[in-house]
Amino acid sequence: MVDNVIPRIVVCEDKDSVSYSISGDINAEFVWPHAIDAGDRMIRINLKGVQYINSVGVKNWLRTFPFNAKKVELFEVNVHVMDAFNMAPAMQLGCQIKSFFVPVYCENCEEKFELIQTKDIDFSGETKIQLKPCSCGLMPQIDTDLDMYLTCIGEDAREAS
Repeated sequence: MVDNVIPRIVVCEDKDSVSYSISGDINAEFVWPHAIDAGDRMIRINLKGVQYINSVGVKNWLRTFPFNAKKVELFEVNVHVMDAFNMAPAMQLGCQIKSFFVPVYCENCEEKFELIQTKDIDFSGETKIQLKPCSCGLMPQIDTDLDMYLTCIGEDAREAS
């Protein structure tokens, strides 16, 4: 029997921002909570805890997204969500991806994921990401078509580099 992980959303507020941390799957059970009145505060959404997103999850994300016309920053976006953003760009609704995981391959450790800050990507010419050495000491290689993988990164992020 497969366990269905019901998505959990934790909300934290401070004077500058309202932060949402999502854990679990974004699927048929996923519904955004009503948005807290953020005023001029930044909305930050951390997606590190998301293990999986399916097509119904994409639909529910779009259908219940409460942050239209707000500035929203997305952090620690995993590979599955990056794929969903690439397939359904409307999911971003003006959001800016600030950090995301990219699949890398190390000959010694095999496949894993490295957290990248969008501000650290060089979009001038051929897209480049400076990777850190793996914990085993070898230099990992990006294990995806980087330009294709990053189509969901907006033009403002590309122009900022």
